[in-house]
Amino acid sequence: GINASLPTTNNLKHIELWLIFSMLLPFVEILIQTYIEWQLNKAKRTKEMFIGPFNDVENKKVKAAKYILHGVKPVIVIIFIAVFWVIGLNEKYSHTCLVDHTS
Repeated sequence: GINASLPTTNNLKHIELWLIFSMLLPFVEILIQTYIEWQLNKAKRTKEMFIGPFNDVENKKVKAAKYILHGVKPVIVIIFIAVFWVIGLNEKYSHTCLVDHTS
């Protein structure tokens, strides 16, 4: 078939990078959200044991995790998508210029 006539490569292809990034993104989001919930539950248990009812106070760790989740992550996604497409389109158009149509 067609795959047999193609040269073998060990390089990471662009579609593989896209798939890896697409699979890691939700995994990292779940980890950060789990960390936030764990910190909030820990703070709630501590406040109920020593002070009284929990009054929705966020500590610095929770604020930092929320900042990463809602501030840093979207910037990383936008940068990744922009770089991905710039490199991909650059390679596409640079290879078409090198093709010899005389044979």
